[in-house]
Parts: sequence; C-alpha cells; structure tokens
Amino acid sequence: MFFFLSDTFHHLGVLLIVFVLLVIVYQIAGRLIRASTFDTVELTSYLLIWITFACLPKAHREGRHIRVDLIYARLSKRTQYALDIFSGLISIMLSAIVVWQGILICEECVQAGDATLILHTPMIFINIALPVGMLLFGIASAEKIVSRSIEYRQNDK
Repeated sequence: MFFFLSDTFHHLGVLLIVFVLLVIVYQIAGRLIRASTFDTVELTSYLLIWITFACLPKAHREGRHIRVDLIYARLSKRTQYALDIFSGLISIMLSAIVVWQGILICEECVQAGDATLILHTPMIFINIALPVGMLLFGIASAEKIVSRSIEYRQNDK
C-alpha cells in the first residue's frame, strides 16, 4: 500500500514537472507576443513546492537523493549499518516534527482563510504538500531501516 501511495505521489510530481515546463513555454511565448503572463511565476513557484515533496519519498526509498559516500564507502559494513539506522531514526524524527508543524500551518491557513496573492488559491492546497510528503518520507525512512536490518542480518550469517 505504501509503495502505491509513494509511487502515485511520485507520478504526480512528474506530471507537475511537465506542467511547469508547459507553463514556462507559455510564459516565453507570451513574452514574444506581448501577452500578460504575470500569474505564471506564482503558479510555478507553488508547483515546485509540490514537486519537491511529491518526489521526495520515492527518491529516498530508491537512494536517488544527494549523498556523499566518500567516507561512508571506506567504513566497515557494521559501521555503515549503524550509520544507516541512526540516519533513518533522525529522518523519522525530523519528518514527524515537520508533519506536526505542517498540520499546524494547514490549520492556521484554513482558520485565517489565507490565499495566494495573484491566483487567489487557498494556501491549504499548497501547504498540504508539506505534511503529506513528509509523512510518506517518514514511512520510507522506516521501511529503509527495516529493509537494511534484514539485509544486515542475512549478510551477517
């Protein structure tokens, strides 16, 4: 079930990247014909937030995030395992804090009736990406800890 949610959220991120590309092409074409495209900057900036949080869980799950293994690769397997577990636990704690704060931000947006300046889109539609994406990231971190533990135990025998 988690993989389905994570993959679906990732596909949403990919579709949003394509949409942002089309919006940028529209903005360029609009400048050539001197048409007003003032709303595209706000739209693309908010979509980039969604893209980031939509693609984060799958990228983390598949190890496609930015990392530096210069020192890590030279450590023993046991130390690598310990660091993986430690970083996974830190990731879970961080994502729990961000989910909690993201929910508080979303509640404030609903209560205050916040909307974007140009498009007048309710801010809840933008801010909800934060707790949802980080919840899936936390689940991906927990899944990675479990899979790494199983892998370590199998290789230790």
